[in-house]
Amino acid sequence: MAKQRAKAVNVEKPDTRLYTCRWFYADHWDIESNHWTTSCENVHVFLEGGPEQNDYRFCPYCGNTIDSSDPHRDMWSSEE
Repeated sequence: MAKQRAKAVNVEKPDTRLYTCRWFYADHWDIESNHWTTSCENVHVFLEGGPEQNDYRFCPYCGNTIDSSDPHRDMWSSEE
């Protein structure tokens, strides 16, 4: 009896951008507020820090990976 080989299946990797939840400061004028808005249309409040400082890797609302790289964050936090 001859052994049959399994056929190779070409599976494409999923587009990770579809599984990312973007987080932004809700109020850029009040950095101390710690309110963050999410791309899944929720608001999250941290007592201190943000997603990175609180070890948030996944959105608690949609379960996707958090991307909190706000390109304007440095600009807003440097204003006094």
